[in-house]
Amino acid sequence: MFIGVKRLLAALIDCYLAFFILFIFLSIKIIFFDNIADLRQFNDIAYFVCYLYLFIKDLLFRNASLGKKILKLEVMTNKNERPNIFLILLRNIIIFVIGIFPVLILPGLLVLFAELIMVLVMNKKIMDIILNLKVTENHK
Repeated sequence: MFIGVKRLLAALIDCYLAFFILFIFLSIKIIFFDNIADLRQFNDIAYFVCYLYLFIKDLLFRNASLGKKILKLEVMTNKNERPNIFLILLRNIIIFVIGIFPVLILPGLLVLFAELIMVLVMNKKIMDIILNLKVTENHK
């Protein structure tokens, strides 16, 4: 399978997991909270946890998210070395910043759309280019 397609499938798996986390939080909210003030604070926490997962997802399996692990992909440097934690976190900073600052949602969607095209055409996201990273198939 083309690696760009595998990356998109991995991203979908990760997004589904993030939505599942959000669903769990919102289910707890519906069952246990009556007070509107509590609901507002709980919503903020739920969305923060969801975006936090998207930020740290590539640390879960050393240098791969759950989606990447399932599809046998991993993040590597252009020199075929494992990236350090700092590089992996920087790689995912765009989605985290967009999630934390709602005013950035529209420009963020444009960036994510550009990244989608870049992944399909070049197999690189914006931060992959900036940080000299790549996503490769794990043959282990």
